[in-house]
Amino acid sequence: NGVEHGEWMYYYEDGTRKYLETWANGLEDGVHYDYSPDGQVYRELHYEKGKLVREVDRSRP
Repeated sequence: NGVEHGEWMYYYEDGTRKYLETWANGLEDGVHYDYSPDGQVYRELHYEKGKLVREVDRSRP
């Protein structure tokens, strides 16, 4: 039906993960993970029904 639903993974050109999104009924919902080029998670974005509710910077100790 053309509406985003489920997990969507995106990759850098070398095949390393770039980011992971979770969608429900066309809205981002759940945790979005951003990955650095070395494959480490550097940021989490927490969504509820399309609204950003929390951001976690994991690049700092």
